[in-house]
Amino acid sequence: MAIVLYRDDPSSFIGRTSRKFLQPTGYFLHVSRQLSYALFSPSESARKSAVMAILPLLLLCCTLCMVSSKTDDPVMRVSVPHDAYPGYGIMRLHYRGQAFSLLENEFSCLFAVLADGLLMPTGDLTHLADAPPLTLVVKEESVNGTKEQMVVVHVVDRNRLVRFSQDSYSGNVYENEPVGTVVEGLDRLFATSDPHHPMVYTFVSGNEGDAFSIVQPVSNLSTTILIRTNKVLDREHQEVYDLVIRATDVEEANSADATVTITVDNLNDNAPFLKGRLRVQDP
Repeated sequence: MAIVLYRDDPSSFIGRTSRKFLQPTGYFLHVSRQLSYALFSPSESARKSAVMAILPLLLLCCTLCMVSSKTDDPVMRVSVPHDAYPGYGIMRLHYRGQAFSLLENEFSCLFAVLADGLLMPTGDLTHLADAPPLTLVVKEESVNGTKEQMVVVHVVDRNRLVRFSQDSYSGNVYENEPVGTVVEGLDRLFATSDPHHPMVYTFVSGNEGDAFSIVQPVSNLSTTILIRTNKVLDREHQEVYDLVIRATDVEEANSADATVTITVDNLNDNAPFLKGRLRVQDP
């Protein structure tokens, strides 16, 4: 299930997404929202922006409806930099001994699927930067039958690919602090991409016992994200958490990962006490 929260700006939303959001119903929902802005927004600039956003979505909706009814698996979305060279590995389909081929369409001549399931470009993609997403249909033939897998490819200007400000981060938090305490030392924890696209942050691994949660930013304009505690931490139970966090541009399906090491600092559990006899000396 996809949960999407729309804000006043028609070009921005934040929330959690799943692969079902990539199905036609998800696109129709997004289109209907944009259409409502186009028809009823009091701002002329907002109406124009919504109209421009609707056009490529309508084209993609039509493609999704025509093709998804013929495919057996959820739609896969991937991004590739505009200057990717022929042979660049875009993604690898799960190989189980089947034979792969691309069904012929307007863009299939620019791509190929190798015998092991590797999808790659075979020509120059520069002219497709910032164009509407391309739809490829991969045919898989095996002894168990034939099925088709739809792959939506976004050709993105390399400068707009999602990237973190650095590869790794370190933060700390005291043990025994109340739930909701913000981890300190993560002042530059953010990723950048197209400023008009929504960014969603998720934990990929390392969040043992659901110890932490991410406060999603209201925009992706170099806005530092916050990581809060979900429970009272105990240093004796676990001293260090090695997290992998992922930032995803949900409109162009490109993402980047970064490592975050959080150290649980010691807090003396015992009240101080004096050992021995106290002597008071007059001055």
